[in-house]
Amino acid sequence: MAVDLHDKSKPVLEPLFTRRFGLACSVHFCGAMAMSLYILFPLFIRHLGGSDLAIGLYAGMTGAAAVSARLPVGHWLDTLGRHGVLTLAGLLHVAAWLGFLSVGDLGARAAVLVIAYGLASGSLFATYFTYASDIAPLSRRSEGIAFFSIWGMLPQGLGPLLGEFLIGHSGFRVYFLVGVGFALTSLVLIPKSSVGSS
Repeated sequence: MAVDLHDKSKPVLEPLFTRRFGLACSVHFCGAMAMSLYILFPLFIRHLGGSDLAIGLYAGMTGAAAVSARLPVGHWLDTLGRHGVLTLAGLLHVAAWLGFLSVGDLGARAAVLVIAYGLASGSLFATYFTYASDIAPLSRRSEGIAFFSIWGMLPQGLGPLLGEFLIGHSGFRVYFLVGVGFALTSLVLIPKSSVGSS
């Protein structure tokens, strides 16, 4: 069969920037802002009298919990659905930030909350990109993931800057309340029905 070298037709690209995609980017941005604020949590540990060793231990607990969450989260995404995991992890994220408001020392309560935060952040990170892959049209999936990732990278610069300002001008209570606000906004914005929902 002869190939028409003059055929300049291009594949039809499906729409990417839909309301659902914009909502997913908003969920990602707000959740990532809360996570980026957490980068300054070592300042709170220091504020409570914690040593460099304590800061390292709490950072290790957070990281270990986040990694541990990745092990079952793939199965949960397939069984509970994207919406279920986003909701449960989002609730845990909000609960951890709220809990930090009541921490007055570096005891068991602080450790439990840090672990809860790690489990939530690890689960959310995996779920955000799974959901983005679901809703990005096949013909523009790479473009969609690239654009979606911007809304998680922007907070990496904005979050610590905002956190430094809040802690320096208003103290840790306001810092934690803003973390709650971003986590709660991300939770509220989760689409009521998601691809893969059960």
